[in-house]
Amino acid sequence: MNIAITGIGVVSSIGMNTEENLSSLLNLNSGISKIDLIPSLGKTFLGGEIKLTNQELSSIAFGKSSKEVLPRTLLLSLIAAKQAWGNNKISSKE
Repeated sequence: MNIAITGIGVVSSIGMNTEENLSSLLNLNSGISKIDLIPSLGKTFLGGEIKLTNQELSSIAFGKSSKEVLPRTLLLSLIAAKQAWGNNKISSKE
């Protein structure tokens, strides 16, 4: 069985794409900070939070005029999948 990685997409607390993540890793940035976007936690919890609102994530995933209302985890997954598909290096000849 042959397996081919044809694209890469990464969204994390240290970067919104592969380039930002690599740069943060090379510069030893942790991405751990106080949680801001989950009000029920208050400001006492630390974690790796992506500092964008759901509306901002929806705009990245679907375009600036997006009115999509989707769970945050799905928006993050769609952004990473969109990046991976955009970096797809496979051709129909392979």
